[in-house]
Formats: sequence, C-alpha cells, structure tokens
Amino acid sequence: MTYNQPVKTTITLHDDIVHKAERAASKMGISRNQLFANVISEFLERRGFRDRRQFIKVTERLNEIYTREPSKLDPVLKRLQAESLKAVDWE
Repeated sequence: MTYNQPVKTTITLHDDIVHKAERAASKMGISRNQLFANVISEFLERRGFRDRRQFIKVTERLNEIYTREPSKLDPVLKRLQAESLKAVDWE
C-alpha cells in the first residue's frame, strides 16, 4: 500500500494570497502546488500531526531491535502478573 499518492483538490483563495504564493514559489524555484504542499505539511507538523511513515519507521526499528534483543518478561514480574490474574473474577 502506498501512502504518498497525489490527490487533486480544489480550494478557494483570495487573489492576493494566490499572487503572493506565485511570487514566493517563483523565488524559491518550486511550483505553486509544491509551495502549498510544503506549507500544509509544515502547518500540520507544528500542530503535532505526524506522517504515517514516521510510525512505520519506528515499528521497523523496534522490530529490528527485538530480533537481536530478548523480549522475555522479568521472572518476578511474570509471577506477579500471574498471581494478580488469579484474584480476578472472570465471570
């Protein structure tokens, strides 16, 4: 599954914003579409919205670590968890 497919969308902006965006994009040597994509990405990043690919990378890294490191539960903790389950009424 690919998470980075372009999607066409339509937005309505005031003329002055569009003209400023066109000038800024031209000065930066990028397309107006790329400018808008960069601005939206930065806006979302600053507000804590993360790219799904970051979470995939974290999962891949954890998987890599757990292939080398044992992931066994501490024996004392394991015993305490087992004992705590006996005290629960499961009905």
